[in-house]
Amino acid sequence: MEVKRRRLEVKPSETNSSENPSPLVDQLSSNDDNVVLKTLMQLKKKFNTSDEVTSFLSSNQQFIQTLLVVTKRYFSNLSIQVEAIKLRIIKESIAVLANCCYLSLSACVKIMQPGLQFGLLAVRILESGDRTDVSIKASILRLIANICRDSQLAKTIASISTLLDRIMMSIIIETSEISGQALRIVGLLAKNPTQAKVSFNEILIYLFIKMYNALECCYRLTKLTD
Repeated sequence: MEVKRRRLEVKPSETNSSENPSPLVDQLSSNDDNVVLKTLMQLKKKFNTSDEVTSFLSSNQQFIQTLLVVTKRYFSNLSIQVEAIKLRIIKESIAVLANCCYLSLSACVKIMQPGLQFGLLAVRILESGDRTDVSIKASILRLIANICRDSQLAKTIASISTLLDRIMMSIIIETSEISGQALRIVGLLAKNPTQAKVSFNEILIYLFIKMYNALECCYRLTKLTD
């Protein structure tokens, strides 16, 4: 019985071996936008459990880095030409990253490696104005929120002052899709205010500004109808 049990215990490590990288990772580097988008959609459906993400990351050490490279490449190209498929690729690549980070702490740790400059990418997306649509900005905020569920990584996020400013500014944006995710981040940071440098007073100030702007907008509308 002991011998049989040992044999059974060996099998999972064999199937999860890093000797079997997925061809999907290589396909992300394709110059064909349709191939990249199709691959991202396959990856999005692939991860449903923490074990699935952990196993995939173990077999594909460069996966998170590759996804970030894809996001950066397509985002940089938006300054040249804005195409629907390129926007979709950016959104889906961030969505895959967000799903991985929600299911696996390992993914969060990988994405926050200093050399990958995730914070800089997030700032650029959040301050991109009309170049990127609401769904992309909401997706990057969702990704940040998933990372902030870990207190140590939340501390790292909060230490990037330009990113923290953009997150706080997102609270007062009229679009609930964006402000909702920004509030989720701030709520996670506020759980450890001594680490994250975010106080409830700051949150209240931003919420007051948001309420004031909404009231001012209503006032102007009533003046127009008078």
